[in-house]
Amino acid sequence: MIRAERQIVSCDELLNSVLAAQFARAGLWQNEDMRKISTCPQEAVHNSVDNSQIWG
Repeated sequence: MIRAERQIVSCDELLNSVLAAQFARAGLWQNEDMRKISTCPQEAVHNSVDNSQIWG
């Protein structure tokens, strides 16, 4: 009985570790996505300024 309880606790700790690691990875992916999204408007403004200097 005690052995089974130890195995359950061990599995629970392992699952908690795996979930924590996955949540951390998801947070990194979201940060990368936000950086990509935020650079798109900056690039568009930069390209508009460059084009206005060439054509204007």
